Amino acid sequence: MSRLRSTLETLFPVRQEEFKPLGLLLLLSFFRGLAAVFFDAPANTLFITHFGSNLLPYVYLGAAGSSLILGFAYSRLGSSFAPSRVLRITLGLLLLSILSFYIALLCTKAKWLILGLMIWKEALFMLSNIVMWASAGYLFNVRQGKRLFGLVASGGILASIIGGSLIPLLVKHFGTTLLFLFSACALGGMFLVFRKLTYSYRSQFLMISEAPDTVQEKHSFLDLFKNHYLGLFFSLSILSNFGFFFVDYVYFNRVEITYPDERTLAAFFGTFAAIVGSVQLITSTFLSGPLITRFGLGFGLMALPALNVVGMGVAAGISLTWGAGRSFFWLILLTKLCDEALRSSLLAPSFRILYQPLPASERLRFQAVTESIIEPLGVGLAGAVLLLFTHLYPLALHSLCLLLVVILICWLAVGERLRRAYTRLLTQALSKRRLTEVSLSMEDGSTVQLFESGLESKNPGEVLYCLNMLEEIRHPELNRFCHQLLRHPDEIVRINSLQKIAKNGTSEEISFLKQSLRDESSARVRGALLQTLCALAEADAVEMISPYLDDPSPDVRGGAMAGLMRHGGIDGILVAGGKLQTMISSSHAEDRLFAARTLGEIGIQSFYRPLLQLLHDSNIQVLQAAIRAAGQLNNPKLFPRLLECLEHSSLRSIAFSSLIKSGEEMIPILQATLDHPETSNTTRIRLFKLAARIGGESAIALLQRFTSLSDKSLRRQVLSSLSLCHYRANEEEVETLHSRIRNEVIAAAHTLSAWVNLGADPSFQSLRLALENEVRNHQDQILLLLSFLYDSRSLLYARKELESRSSSQRAHALELIDNVVGNELKNYILPLLDDLSPQGRLLKLNRHITRASLSSPDQLRALIQSEPGAITTWTRACALYTAGKINLLEVSSLALPFQCHPDPLLRETASSLL
Repeated sequence: MSRLRSTLETLFPVRQEEFKPLGLLLLLSFFRGLAAVFFDAPANTLFITHFGSNLLPYVYLGAAGSSLILGFAYSRLGSSFAPSRVLRITLGLLLLSILSFYIALLCTKAKWLILGLMIWKEALFMLSNIVMWASAGYLFNVRQGKRLFGLVASGGILASIIGGSLIPLLVKHFGTTLLFLFSACALGGMFLVFRKLTYSYRSQFLMISEAPDTVQEKHSFLDLFKNHYLGLFFSLSILSNFGFFFVDYVYFNRVEITYPDERTLAAFFGTFAAIVGSVQLITSTFLSGPLITRFGLGFGLMALPALNVVGMGVAAGISLTWGAGRSFFWLILLTKLCDEALRSSLLAPSFRILYQPLPASERLRFQAVTESIIEPLGVGLAGAVLLLFTHLYPLALHSLCLLLVVILICWLAVGERLRRAYTRLLTQALSKRRLTEVSLSMEDGSTVQLFESGLESKNPGEVLYCLNMLEEIRHPELNRFCHQLLRHPDEIVRINSLQKIAKNGTSEEISFLKQSLRDESSARVRGALLQTLCALAEADAVEMISPYLDDPSPDVRGGAMAGLMRHGGIDGILVAGGKLQTMISSSHAEDRLFAARTLGEIGIQSFYRPLLQLLHDSNIQVLQAAIRAAGQLNNPKLFPRLLECLEHSSLRSIAFSSLIKSGEEMIPILQATLDHPETSNTTRIRLFKLAARIGGESAIALLQRFTSLSDKSLRRQVLSSLSLCHYRANEEEVETLHSRIRNEVIAAAHTLSAWVNLGADPSFQSLRLALENEVRNHQDQILLLLSFLYDSRSLLYARKELESRSSSQRAHALELIDNVVGNELKNYILPLLDDLSPQGRLLKLNRHITRASLSSPDQLRALIQSEPGAITTWTRACALYTAGKINLLEVSSLALPFQCHPDPLLRETASSLL
């Protein structure tokens, strides 16, 4: 058994933990395939015999109508009940319907019953399809889907081969009608397997609750069309159905002429189903997963229409040249064969993958809407167009073929747009923004009304957001709203409103503000009111505001002083400046603290000299206030002292925030500090982070000078900072970056090789953990380098989610990388990033690199003696420690070169071994 499993793992892309769910899904698919083939052949035979192919457009319209009714009911059911219950009810109803048709056919072969069979055939395919693929979607994530959905389909394909091969024999001995009973038995088998599946994997079928930030409201049916992604998805689904039923109509038209007898017709349908199944089995089992994995989702979506364009185009040419003879028939048969084979092996798995980035709690509903509403709409539209061009305004077969070519070209265009939208949706899924985010126009009346009503909220955050939006659209009543908000219970709201009045108000509001000043009880808000009065009255405010310079409240004094010095002209500076200077030189820390805060409130760049004194204050609170004020003044003369403050843990975060505000003016000072030989690595890392937060072209140019540092931790921080700056490589740098990425992959592979060579001995546990961290660092650097070549936002989200504990999130991250990165790189990057064992990764990387298989002691020696910079200091120290732990014979000679190493960790580890 283990040998069989090993063989299967080699032949097929299946991992050990996937065998059981895949086995049950294959069985589910097998019974579905049997049910379909034993229903399809007799339904087609009876219809063609009694009605002929000319009435097929009416069947398509009838099937569309009945499927739409079922679809709306199913969509409502899917949004109200757990997935397992909905799917179980669906299978039960399908089984009951087939038995009812069989019993009715035993009693009569009325034409209405035969027509009903042909119409119900589409509903049977649609609903059983939902059951099978919804189950697969709940059991496997997006990356597993790429590898396995083709294999899942192979169960049904095998059933088509077996069932199709048996149909001629069964029809010969038992007639056509008994095939419906076989279909019912197969559907019963599908029901039992599904029960086993839901019992074994109960948790996957439970309705998944989204995190608080991703909870979804219930969308109405029309709302779904407003979503760009779903709109493209639905459009492609409709075009796909057009393609299928146009080919189907031409196919049935030719078959009817070629096989006029009921028994030979039924035998042909069975034989053709077996041939189609054989081709599908090869493509689904051996080609589907590898092709979609290697060439991406776009290939899966567009291979079928591309081949059909060729097939129908050539068929139209043959019909025009030699007529619709045998050559035309065989070409249509070949096109139908390709359509059936690629639809199940490439298109269907690709469609299932397209559902995966959608919220898990609504995935079944969206699938049901697509397959029970959108696809029937496509069927109905195809039927209406065929009816138009075969009965009302008849077209020759070659004209129908050319019309289909036009439709298929539209399919190709929509497929490319959908592939791009899929990548964007993956990015949104990783950033916790699921599905549609409606962008409201600021000029829309209902939107403005929404913001106006939001000002009445008791939630301060909501009020501030609405107020900012109204300011952004320059609402003419903004000041009136601000006046009303001065009665809001929250201080922050009142202060924010005053700031907007100071910026947008006029002198006419001074009397209103004076009254508000008399009524206001909060010292902070009174200080803000004084600043607003100074802003509106300017020099005329000196006499009115001066008395408040002696107010007992620091907030009121500070507001008066800041207002006069900023807006009161020379008189204001003379009145308030003397008091401020006295406080700066005061022996009382409270006075100096007040002075530092007030200088920040004033925010005039030229008032930097007093701050230089306060930035060396002995009191920590004064010093912190001075650092905050320096950020508000943003004078380059203060930057060197702020950089010094980064070295102190109690000041670091405040100094960092203040330096960020300096913008690109800070870059020359950063460069000088980084170039200084005595700057420590810890400080360098902080400065690289600061450059990232400042951003801009100057920051990018600075960081680029340090991308080749030998120290791994420094180099990684430089790359991370460049990525945060959204740096994008130019054409001259692309090849260099490709080379660096390949080198990182090779280095990671050698680390993996060392990990594998060490084996499972417990003595190597700490070293294995260090090597695992080395691999993660290589992965991280690869993703950072990729962000310079491709969309940085997507890759940074993927980088973050690859560290997630959720296998689903990691799968989405890998899928995003797969869709963003070009084929020239991703084929040897993805194996390194995938959720595989070290051995599994190496196996996939072996085609790109060669590795040495060393014994554990030899691998240990190789790690200790590796080139400087090849591994981190920590990993080398772990290797030395492990050598001592296992009593490696030459451990002393290995440790000796590190006895005088500049790094204290290596030096101390080596000394302990000598």
